[in-house]
Amino acid sequence: MIYSATSPNPGNPQAHGFQRSMRLAAAVVLAVMVCHYYCGENASIRIHDCLDILPASALLAKSDVFFAHGDAVFEPPLGGIPRNCLGSEYELPLLTYRYLSVFDAYVFNEFLARIVALLGMALLLRSYVLPAGTPWVSAGAACAFALLPFYPLGLCIAGQPLLFYAVLNLGSGRHNLASLLVVALFPFFSSLVLIGYALVPMLAIYLVYRWRAARRFNGWLAAALILFVGGYLVCNYRLFLNWFVVSDYVSMRMEFATRDATLRAALKTSVANLLEGQYHAASMQFPFILFATILALASCAAKRTSDDRISWRQRWKGILGEDNCSPALVIVVVLLLINGSLSLVYGLATWHGTGQLIQSSHIGILKTFQYDRVHYLHPALWGIVFAAALEHIVLKVRSGRILAGSLLAIQLVWLAQGIREERISFHQFYSSELFAEIKDHIGKPEHSYRVVSLGMHPSIALYNGFYTADGYYMDYPLEYKHRFRKVISKELAKKEEIKSYFDGWGSRCYLFSAELGTQYLLTKDQATRKIQSLEIDTAALYNLDVRYILSAVEIENAPLLGLELERVFERIDSPWKIYLYRLPLPANRG
Repeated sequence: MIYSATSPNPGNPQAHGFQRSMRLAAAVVLAVMVCHYYCGENASIRIHDCLDILPASALLAKSDVFFAHGDAVFEPPLGGIPRNCLGSEYELPLLTYRYLSVFDAYVFNEFLARIVALLGMALLLRSYVLPAGTPWVSAGAACAFALLPFYPLGLCIAGQPLLFYAVLNLGSGRHNLASLLVVALFPFFSSLVLIGYALVPMLAIYLVYRWRAARRFNGWLAAALILFVGGYLVCNYRLFLNWFVVSDYVSMRMEFATRDATLRAALKTSVANLLEGQYHAASMQFPFILFATILALASCAAKRTSDDRISWRQRWKGILGEDNCSPALVIVVVLLLINGSLSLVYGLATWHGTGQLIQSSHIGILKTFQYDRVHYLHPALWGIVFAAALEHIVLKVRSGRILAGSLLAIQLVWLAQGIREERISFHQFYSSELFAEIKDHIGKPEHSYRVVSLGMHPSIALYNGFYTADGYYMDYPLEYKHRFRKVISKELAKKEEIKSYFDGWGSRCYLFSAELGTQYLLTKDQATRKIQSLEIDTAALYNLDVRYILSAVEIENAPLLGLELERVFERIDSPWKIYLYRLPLPANRG
């Protein structure tokens, strides 16, 4: 399935070809990054799970409570969040935000992720997957993987190939110290709750597999597993303190209840996930990878024997024979099965049967877990599938080199232009000058009041120094979720989509409106510019210390809610038109 590692001969023409191809691949990646970021904060950057979460991490890193004990509170968001609910000071990418500006730290981590992704995938493909393969296929596929839209704040996805390479090295007794260092550092550059929980058992299974296959215990792999688990324990000590030591803390994730789909709907979700892939990379990774995979499989199946009298075993033996197939295609088939299994887990995680099983366990931490996150393994595995499919096309398809080269080139162009897909730049998204005008108009110390946002991400206000009552966080107290729900309960009752979204997940603690749904990017050029009937509990909002609503749309029934429109803010260099509403003093406060 995966070839053994080889030690390339420096005099081997293939080794020289691979080095030339890697230099070109590195130049492409660096050129794309430089061209994208040379204009500084005017660069367009992905918003979903990127700009909408960066301010919280950046402000935490720069705050006085970053190194504080667990009983400390990070005051700016959600009425104050316990320190242990947020990222650890041992998360090394987070440390860069303490010493650099938000934009500079983001760009630094972007370059680091893409360099690690390029080198890791190239080493994995060249050493273990396609050691005797076409050099430019491995380098080109590594380049394509390095241009994916990775999750920010770490190497959760980008670092997987390098981790796999290091683990396979330890299993075969190569580069032990360097590989052990890679494994030991990976937890400090990644997330336990996003990908670590899946990687730990994978490493344990591989240790047992090598033990049985070699009939001897591999001490290097055992040391790697110990350091890997230990690294996650150290890096996530705040998480474990919250769950196992702080007895009075109840996470909002205890109400995690999105496991309510029928079996048929869950299976449909599985199929969609297999065909589309991990959602951060889906729109840009798949069109040509799927085409290359289907072409490789079809080229093999088309050559099967036409004798209808032979058995199905003989037929498949003919299909997978060396004349028709290649070892690269075996890798494609095996990884497709693995990806299918991951997608099945992804879908079944939404099934009501899974929910009932978890609820019956009476183990609190199991109720908070998102098992569907195994699909964070998809991008790396699909990257390997792409390389193996291209290699098979080169070897077994007529004019294969031209066809594979064309597919690779188109994929690279698709990825390069996809990096610029957002129409709003970093500077425009946060619009610091516009929000500085709003702060000056209010004229009060930021810590003396809170704001909520409507029709736009709360991270914008947070980035600009406001204290917010809303936000996007993976963990915060359940009690606060209940308090905030009182504010939007009537709006949630109007639309099942946002009701299940908030009640069953809750990480986006936003001021939802049934008329807007899940739209939080309503710029001034959008067609939706008004809300006719917003039903929120302004008294409950006032009790959260909220005094102003920053709305991207006009609230037509604002007078009925007692909201006073103070002023409309707009700048030619900002995509936002902000309606500043002041909350009334509740009647019972006289």
